Amino acid sequence: MLKRIVLIFSFTGTIVTGFAQDVNFGLTGGFANVRQSVKEGNITISDAESGIYAGAFANLIVNDNFAIQPELLYSAVEDTQAIVVPIMGKFYMTDIL
Repeated sequence: MLKRIVLIFSFTGTIVTGFAQDVNFGLTGGFANVRQSVKEGNITISDAESGIYAGAFANLIVNDNFAIQPELLYSAVEDTQAIVVPIMGKFYMTDIL
């Protein structure tokens, strides 16, 4: 499963890089807080857990106003570990410096 995720991330990055004008790479990390809530009738059960995440990102600048930022993150919250692959679109209101 991990091999597939890394392969998809690499393949997507390679294809998008061909269309992008500029590429910036970096590392990211921080605090992860997960809140769960279950409601059944008048009874609500909720719980919150904390952990960390760390990973790498690539900021692919497509034109002056738009960029794509895929990330590959490792998240560890309490006893749960996961690989997260968010892909974000960025729209810049002003020119990129």
